[in-house]
Amino acid sequence: MRSNIPCYLKDVSCGKPCEKNLSCGVHRCPRICHPGECIAEGEECRQPCSVMREACGHSCGLPCHGKTDCPQSSCASQVQVSCGCGRKSAKMCCSEVDKTNAKAQAARAIDAKASNGSVVILERQDSADRYKCLPCDSECSRAQRNRKLAMALELDRDDDNACPTPGEPTYTDFLRTQAKTNPPLVLDVENALIQLVQSTESQRTNTTRNHVFRPMVADMRRLIHEYAAYFRVETLSYDPEPQRNVVASAKRGQSFVPNTLLSSFIPKTVPKIAPPPQKSAWGTTSETKEKFASSAIPAEGMQTLTSATTVVRRLPPVD
Repeated sequence: MRSNIPCYLKDVSCGKPCEKNLSCGVHRCPRICHPGECIAEGEECRQPCSVMREACGHSCGLPCHGKTDCPQSSCASQVQVSCGCGRKSAKMCCSEVDKTNAKAQAARAIDAKASNGSVVILERQDSADRYKCLPCDSECSRAQRNRKLAMALELDRDDDNACPTPGEPTYTDFLRTQAKTNPPLVLDVENALIQLVQSTESQRTNTTRNHVFRPMVADMRRLIHEYAAYFRVETLSYDPEPQRNVVASAKRGQSFVPNTLLSSFIPKTVPKIAPPPQKSAWGTTSETKEKFASSAIPAEGMQTLTSATTVVRRLPPVD
């Protein structure tokens, strides 16, 4: 309800989104409160379809097609890709990522067959490696050689050109969804991987260090497998269900902590702060309580009224 509306106004809006169900049966009206129909006669809903694609996890993005199956189309979402070592990064259309990976795998298979004549079996890529489709250049090779030399001599190099710095990771939709729906598990896995990598880098005797996670269900193990790939940490599952668990292995000089962690996608809750006391004609709330307390009626009865001036008693008139 709105008050103080001039009488000459015919169409009055509350200013809130309409959000009525549209005729497509999928979307709601995004317009601000309005008179009449949400969609004009003869028109159709043109909002983008939000159904997730099975191949990549991005939304369909095509104009609304109701509750019918999504037509075959190429995903036009922009994703961040990098080279194998992470030194180079760029933006690429999602539909081009698989094509680039297929070309790179085919080129590696041809080179391997030409060198030793053996047939190379193409393996399925991990979710994290899918976005590492850019080819490394000579600068990447030089940085890789410098890094191996520094590892052999046990030198701590601070030169940025000596070791390729990993680019910003592009987390899968599954990992981002887990960060929103299961933050405690994401934080536990993340802290375990960070401690594993840091402890591996600090030791000088062994180059490999392991961490054994507790038994988990399949979705939780998938979180560990996919997230560990961004740390360059190898993972393997052991034991049958329901005691199946994951063992993570980090290697010194190879594993690292990503620049952007998955915990940055966890929604931050805004703490509720109590409003300050309102100022009134009696003052603040505490001042008002003191005034009422000083003027309160005693428990034995009514309060006796007193006068600040001299009271003169009047005598009755004489007949």
